[in-house]
Amino acid sequence: MRPAVSRRPAASWEVHAALFAAQTGFALFPTLGKLALTSVPALPLAGLRVASAALLLEAVRRLCRGESLERGDRKRVFLYGLLGVSLNQVLFILGLSLIFPTDGQSG
Repeated sequence: MRPAVSRRPAASWEVHAALFAAQTGFALFPTLGKLALTSVPALPLAGLRVASAALLLEAVRRLCRGESLERGDRKRVFLYGLLGVSLNQVLFILGLSLIFPTDGQSG
């Protein structure tokens, strides 16, 4: 059993900054992803996005001195990440590669 890790509560501005950054990333990706698809195929782009996010989150966890997961938890987190993040990104980017933006003109 691990000793409890004492942490200070996050300041309000830190929480809001994190939420703002996440929502900005979610909002910009369809446009930036469509631009990226002009030079990178869909599956490598999805792999790059998932790998980049994993490295970034691991760096944040280490900087924040987060506790490491126990062996059984690591397997579950890996499975949830594979299904909930990787599969989601592959399907989203494949769908993004199949759509075309409109030019704003009708009929």
